[in-house]
Amino acid sequence: APVVNAGDGSNEHPTQALVDVAAMRGVGLEGRTVLLMGNLRDHRVHHSLAKLLARQDVNLVLVSPPGLELPARFLPERARQVEASDAETVDDVLACADFVYMTPVQYWNTPDARHGDVLSMDLARARRVLRRGATVLHPFPRLGELAEDLDGSPWDGYHAQTALGPEVRRRTLALLLGG
Repeated sequence: APVVNAGDGSNEHPTQALVDVAAMRGVGLEGRTVLLMGNLRDHRVHHSLAKLLARQDVNLVLVSPPGLELPARFLPERARQVEASDAETVDDVLACADFVYMTPVQYWNTPDARHGDVLSMDLARARRVLRRGATVLHPFPRLGELAEDLDGSPWDGYHAQTALGPEVRRRTLALLLGG
């Protein structure tokens, strides 16, 4: 019988990555720049998403605080890593992104949130640095890194992303179970 990995502790979350790529494909993924931003070490969705995006025609940029980088076993060869040491550097890479995939820096087992402001997004920052047509995605729950004033803005892709979740998972099960 088929087994579906819908998240396995801190390792991977492939069904969420399928939802995320479906959301990106809905906007147009080919040849785009995808920025994964936040605690890349501890968020299992980043692990699966980096592996899945490595199979796509995208420019992948990874932004995380020192010590919270994507583990080497998930790191695609073509990915560009940027240390989130100051807001100016992060703003420069945000300005080039077509998709900004955010997760919290502070996570259940990572109490260090020193870089949280550098890796957060609100409407004022989006207006200042994000390109027109860029899409912000987030797997939720949010812990302060994604301000509610971004909800409903032109950059809000996370509500459509969330709405895709049940259908992508239903289709995954149907494909595996032959129905």
